[in-house]
Amino acid sequence: MKRHSTQLTLNMLLLMATAVPALAQTKITGQVNRADQKPVEFATVTLLKAKDSALVKGAVADINGKYEFDQVAAGQYR
Repeated sequence: MKRHSTQLTLNMLLLMATAVPALAQTKITGQVNRADQKPVEFATVTLLKAKDSALVKGAVADINGKYEFDQVAAGQYR
């Protein structure tokens, strides 16, 4: 019985280890610039799903045109 318990525990740990990357989240950062490379102050920035253009997150760039999206799930975005 103890062997089954140990094997079940190992299987669960393996399953969790392979599932964790799917749950991984990251930060996306960038900068909005004009054609002359000057920053666009306080620009509205949206993060959309590539598949259907559904809104994921929105942000407002800072005075230097920089923005960031925290805790973004792995995927393809526009």
